[in-house]
Amino acid sequence: MSVLRRLLTALLSPRPRLARWAAIGCTLALLALAILRPTVGEANLFLAFTAYLFPLAWLLPLPVLAWFARGPGPRVWPWLLASLVIWGLWLSGWGLGKRGNSTAFATPAETGTLTVLTANRGQSFGTSLQPFLNETQPDVLVFQDCFGGVRDKELQHDNYAAWPHALQNGEFLVLSKYPIRSAAPVPLKTDVPRDPDWPRPPAVRFVIAWGKREIALYAVHAPTPRQFLRKLQRGSFLQGLLGLPGTRWAAPRRDHEAYWRLRLAQLAELNTAVLRDPLPAVLCGDFNAAAGSRAFRLASTGLTDAHATCERGCGFTFDGSSTEPLSLNQPWLRVDAILATPEWDVLACRTETKRRSQHLAVAARLKLADTAKP
Repeated sequence: MSVLRRLLTALLSPRPRLARWAAIGCTLALLALAILRPTVGEANLFLAFTAYLFPLAWLLPLPVLAWFARGPGPRVWPWLLASLVIWGLWLSGWGLGKRGNSTAFATPAETGTLTVLTANRGQSFGTSLQPFLNETQPDVLVFQDCFGGVRDKELQHDNYAAWPHALQNGEFLVLSKYPIRSAAPVPLKTDVPRDPDWPRPPAVRFVIAWGKREIALYAVHAPTPRQFLRKLQRGSFLQGLLGLPGTRWAAPRRDHEAYWRLRLAQLAELNTAVLRDPLPAVLCGDFNAAAGSRAFRLASTGLTDAHATCERGCGFTFDGSSTEPLSLNQPWLRVDAILATPEWDVLACRTETKRRSQHLAVAARLKLADTAKP
């Protein structure tokens, strides 16, 4: 017992100097993640895993460091812990100091504006979008994961008479107040491995006759990385740190990272297609990529992110039905978004705040800039 008592005393006694260096190490590690996450990103297994991590996971070291930093000794740790909190919140996407006006939808839409709403209707548990539709008054609804059974079950809960034009292509369903001219899958050369039940194109281009001109609406539902994240949860994410050339982890790391590199390439290819479109274009839907990650950056390069431009707060859209303690039973990722080509000015953006659904809806109000191509 005396040996155990001495061991416990040694483990639980204050270690202010050790805590100081540990806090410095954690702060530097978080700083490195902040730099590498949008640059290297999912091309590294460790960074791919952390891109989908619960926000509070970044703050777990704080109680341990605070315990060992108590007592006399160097008093640097409060400042280092404050840095950890700031970096943790920033990395988690909690969005300190967001810009924009989140109350813009309280005023009637101006003439010449277009309001687009996107929602992944899969696993929405039969909940209704009607309150959010009433709040945002969209002109165009873009639904993903809306196959026949889901479509018939989900849409019967809402009144869609205000959107008389409808066109479906695969899982994508667009309802519009304006005529829909056509719909076709976006031809992408990069093929990402998918679940067996995912034989579907990741994006479809719709052409809408909006007033006297046409606009392109790209609906996206990138392949889910869920099954590959499960592999990383079992510890293979450490290959991103340990799989150096010449080690036994190098080959497994290359095999696992091949999938994530294909995801990056596909989103970059989709981004290029949108930017090259001869019509003013909007890209919206479920990107299955966390905002702030390299994957999301590649998808949004050259485009205006409606949330980042015009909405306060985090804008988390996944998982609206979360019961995870580390997410405080709240959504913790922003994977659903509305992006616009430079011809558009983003006037407002709003993310649904609460509904028992895996994905929450996003709406944005847009207006063509004076420099828009005819």
